[in-house]
Amino acid sequence: MPQPAALSILRRSAHMLGGERIMVVDSNVVELRRFLRELNDRAELQLQYDNYAHYPHADADIRESRDSKARAIFAPWCEMPTAAHDLVILFLPKGKELRELLIGRCAAVIQSNGRLLLVGPLRGGIKSARKVLQQYFENVVCVDTARHCAIYLADTPRYGQPRNHRDWLISYQVSTGSVDLTVRSYPGVFSHGRLNEGSQLLLQTLRDDPVSATRVLDVGCGCGLLGTWMYVANPKTQISMVDTSARALLAASETAEANGLTSKSVRPSDVLSDANGTYDLILSNPPFHQGLNVDHSVLVALLRTAPMVLAPGSVIRIVVNRFIACQSLMSKHLGNCRLVAENSKYEVCESTAHKDRYNT
Repeated sequence: MPQPAALSILRRSAHMLGGERIMVVDSNVVELRRFLRELNDRAELQLQYDNYAHYPHADADIRESRDSKARAIFAPWCEMPTAAHDLVILFLPKGKELRELLIGRCAAVIQSNGRLLLVGPLRGGIKSARKVLQQYFENVVCVDTARHCAIYLADTPRYGQPRNHRDWLISYQVSTGSVDLTVRSYPGVFSHGRLNEGSQLLLQTLRDDPVSATRVLDVGCGCGLLGTWMYVANPKTQISMVDTSARALLAASETAEANGLTSKSVRPSDVLSDANGTYDLILSNPPFHQGLNVDHSVLVALLRTAPMVLAPGSVIRIVVNRFIACQSLMSKHLGNCRLVAENSKYEVCESTAHKDRYNT
């Protein structure tokens, strides 16, 4: 949801934004905290971020403004606070299951006379989200529409509905060659509930055209499929898995532990921002969409920074949709590219790191 549109419609609804304890869920609007603080300089503000790329900016903004009653947290969803919230502002998430999960979690942290404001684009499914709101709240009404967005107000939570996040946990089995593993996933996490075709092709190349590696990094790990598969295939391998999403990191940790790998191998990182050390092999099935638009930014960021964590002679192997010019991008940023495998939808490409090859 565009920041100007979100701020605009919330400003029109300023009279509904009061409360002593306020939580904002999954917003990337830094100005929203400042706006809420202008309305109420005494409220306790909690800003929850699933996206690790957004969280540091919000945390820095709070510290720079010396707002002692506000805090930013990096977490997959709302957790039960010491005292329930008067108001929760939730920005409409993508996907029906994720909406149900987050609305359910929000309802669990709102006091009996508290309110939830759901903000989202009219074309993003907010009208259908009304039915979900009605499962968790007694009263639901659309209070405003503007700039192709809407705000729904829900109050009086129904505490009889299940709200534990594990109600949405899905486990499934993946078998590739002699490797069998259990995958755990949550709504909103890539490859939720099923094996993605691109990841399946990449796993097949690791089986049929393996790379000798002691230290492996799974970038944009999602539910932890690729990194955990490498560990199950060779338990002596040192595995690290990174993702920008707190929900993905939770799923990856549970996948790792379900297969005998410590969850300490999983940590947050904005692409390679927090990837430490060097690796013999980088694996990735990078995202290529931002909303409805094709977006190569994560792939390009990965290719630009990969030489900084790859030892000479090490390999980066990735899978992408065929319409992405992956081979030319890898050749541009890494100096070489080999097509490892392809099918009608995907291709697996790899580059070998050279000692003096760094992108400028």
